[in-house]
Amino acid sequence: MGWHLLDETDRSVAWAEAIFRRARAYQRAFAEKRNAAAGRRAWAVAAAPWTGAAVSAAAGRTVALAFFEPSTRTRLSFELAARRLGADVLDLDVRRSSVVKGEEERETLLTLEALGAEVIVVRTARDDLRPDAGRLTRATVVAGGSGMHAHPTQALLDAYTLLEAFGRLDGSGPLRLSGLTVALVGDVRHSRVAASLLRLLPRLGARVVVAGPPTLVRRDDGLVPEAAVVPSVEAAVEMADAVVLLRLQKERLSPQDVAALGGDVDVFLATYLDRYGLDARKARRLRPGAVVLHPGPVWPDVEIARALLDDPRVLVRRQVENGVFVRMAVLADALGLSEDEKTGAAATPGAFAAFGEAPGDAKAAGTAPGGIMAAGDAPGEPEAVGGTDASAEGEGEAGAAVDRERAPLYP
Repeated sequence: MGWHLLDETDRSVAWAEAIFRRARAYQRAFAEKRNAAAGRRAWAVAAAPWTGAAVSAAAGRTVALAFFEPSTRTRLSFELAARRLGADVLDLDVRRSSVVKGEEERETLLTLEALGAEVIVVRTARDDLRPDAGRLTRATVVAGGSGMHAHPTQALLDAYTLLEAFGRLDGSGPLRLSGLTVALVGDVRHSRVAASLLRLLPRLGARVVVAGPPTLVRRDDGLVPEAAVVPSVEAAVEMADAVVLLRLQKERLSPQDVAALGGDVDVFLATYLDRYGLDARKARRLRPGAVVLHPGPVWPDVEIARALLDDPRVLVRRQVENGVFVRMAVLADALGLSEDEKTGAAATPGAFAAFGEAPGDAKAAGTAPGGIMAAGDAPGEPEAVGGTDASAEGEGEAGAAVDRERAPLYP
């Protein structure tokens, strides 16, 4: 067992930067293979042409998915990431497992480890995965969402998407978000994505503010300082370079929460878009070059007007696309793959396994000017993400003032 990724305090800022670089290398490699294989079904193939047999970096390795709560984007992207690396995937169907007979989650994880899983991706309603992870002797646990506490790979892919949107992924400088203001809008109190972003983004140099229903913007864990609370969504939108919309966590509302919202959640939701969601009126207040993110699932005409979902400033589908590459990088590191295998360098031509077609809405990546630092050049392991504040770091391009008239999002 090497390490666990249960929240952002488990790994360093330098590790996050290395993940971004490896994800970028995967993104470039897949774009090249997709372009070279235009018209063919398998877009990520590295195969002997006379046999069609794919040779992959993680062949014979096993990744298990243990999702005790529903998921679409996280579960599927982890599965796709593991398969693209060539790993075997154990996807636990909780509805048909012994969990329905009363088996505890920790016993299920021990069973998956006994079956040979080297990495176990876990989604659970519980906040604290550390006691369960601590019982494992060989497998690495990656949180795919734990209660209201953390969703670390979502925070990583959101940060990656922001780095991409503002032209900060390429070049040899630090991969930081210095000079950017990010507004979290909506149910911050119950959102594990908000918790993870509140830990990660300031360490990457971003300023984070929150806005939304007054009873839902403050958290019990102290992650939201009073100075970060903005009085209105309109004010947050006007000051932000990026707006992250958050779904109302209806399933996590306590009776006290419901009472504070007026006693009827459905009535509250009927007026939510006008009061707290991103509609056309508020979208007109977005700053030049600003972008909008949402971790999903999206409730159209609640957090965001349905007509805005196709607005080029809204990067919801780009987040999903980028999530595969970021999770590939996380899994590659958890499996201890060599640098060539992690980045898909020419020295390891079989680093990718075939897995279906390229997404239809994927944009060609990796054609922007400037090179990408090799994964081996990534810095070492300085302060933990949850430790020393790194917001003052990131001189050079990452620390420069925000360019409101930035380059196109997809070079």
